[in-house]
Amino acid sequence: MKLRYIIFVAFIFISQATLASNLLIKIKQMS
Repeated sequence: MKLRYIIFVAFIFISQATLASNLLIKIKQMS
């Protein structure tokens, strides 16, 4: 069981999702 690898992938996934949601919010505010 590669716990560090799982945590690393989860961290990247969460950060990417946060960036995507921030972009969506900015687009909604601009329009």
